[in-house]
Amino acid sequence: MADYTPSLTSNHMRKDILILITLALGFVMATLDVTIVNVAVSTIQKTLYLGGTYTTWIIDSYMVTFASLLLLGGTLAQRYGGKTIYMLGLSIFIISSLFCAMALNGSMLIIGRLFQGIGAALFMPSSLSLLSLSFADDKKRAKMFGLWSAIVSIASGCGPFVGGLLVNEFGWRSVFIINIPIGIIGFIMAYIMISESEKIMIELYLRSHILAVFSIALLSYVLIEGPTYGWLSTRMIGIICITLCLISAFIYKEMKSHHSIIPISLFKNRFFTGANVIGVCINLSLFGGIFMFGMFLQHAKGLTPLMAGVQLLPMMAVFVLGNILFSTFINRWSVEWIMFVALVVASICTIILVITVGTNIGYWAISLLYACANLAIGLVVPAMTSIVMETGKSAGHMASATLNVNRQIGSLIGVALIGAIIDYSNDWYEKASHSFLLMAIIYLISAGLAGMLLKKKTF
Repeated sequence: MADYTPSLTSNHMRKDILILITLALGFVMATLDVTIVNVAVSTIQKTLYLGGTYTTWIIDSYMVTFASLLLLGGTLAQRYGGKTIYMLGLSIFIISSLFCAMALNGSMLIIGRLFQGIGAALFMPSSLSLLSLSFADDKKRAKMFGLWSAIVSIASGCGPFVGGLLVNEFGWRSVFIINIPIGIIGFIMAYIMISESEKIMIELYLRSHILAVFSIALLSYVLIEGPTYGWLSTRMIGIICITLCLISAFIYKEMKSHHSIIPISLFKNRFFTGANVIGVCINLSLFGGIFMFGMFLQHAKGLTPLMAGVQLLPMMAVFVLGNILFSTFINRWSVEWIMFVALVVASICTIILVITVGTNIGYWAISLLYACANLAIGLVVPAMTSIVMETGKSAGHMASATLNVNRQIGSLIGVALIGAIIDYSNDWYEKASHSFLLMAIIYLISAGLAGMLLKKKTF
């Protein structure tokens, strides 16, 4: 028997790694798409002769449908099986990426981005929940979340460089074409490697989902178009009122219903609630910052998309190191403690950036500060994900969907707010300083929330 043990162990490890890679590929594709487009958006704007608002919509149109439909994606995964919905989402994402690559104008591109968001909303919740279900041991599952985050972060870190290289060598359409081979490989691996999750014949409650979709869609419109039309214009006041009514109706229906689409009972756990709020804050700062800094390097520093991608690479690559460090630190310290310390570090680094970005400080000093902040966030993401999936494992698909909804709403708000800051000023150094100030405030709020979780370890 002893002779076969190493072989069996090796086979198990190989299978674990293949499952991990398979379920990370969907996230890789979606994450790579976001960061690549951030670098390509200036070139798209010039090539298709688009106005400033179009630039924000190219980023946020994807996030609108993504955030709006994630809850429905989680429900469908529970009803029809995580593997089935995961593969359906990949298929939609691949086809819509091809449509984006063939877009002749800004409107066509935005439509394609909307459908990319639909595909991502289907496969994202299933990816996390299927990963959680694949590993029963708590410590092993936490390590896998750390490694899964590292794989996804590699995509995020390489995104600006890959985007700049593709735009420089093949044009902006190539940033969407790259999704097609990744998606096809992910589809085939999922079909072979992943077992179907248990199907629960729950009701879809379409009214609640429709309220959620329109609430998030109108919120997005308000955030993006508010600076253009004026916050106090008749048009915007009317839409804001409708948005608030829809959000209130959704919350009321969820609170009163015996069959809510959001797992309300999970929010009674402060760890689950706190980690979700931190998720909103993290994505708000992170993706808002990426959106701003890619444009800053091109407009303020006069860099090409390729060189902007090269200079962003060290600031983004550290996410991977943070994720890997989490897998090591989890053996020594609690998840909550890791998250708190990392958020404090991110806050301090971003505050220093606020002060120094408008001075004569060199690129390498800015790069080091930004990299340290992102390294810390690389520790926060798997910690936050681990807390949510552990406290919400009784409703895996919906816990995953809820976290992703909140994070994408954070991304959407972050890009919209940073977009408003960019439109407000003509000085790119002032734009960068104000953007970093917003990011620093949000990181400080997140650190405070993480500190509260640390103090209240038992509930």
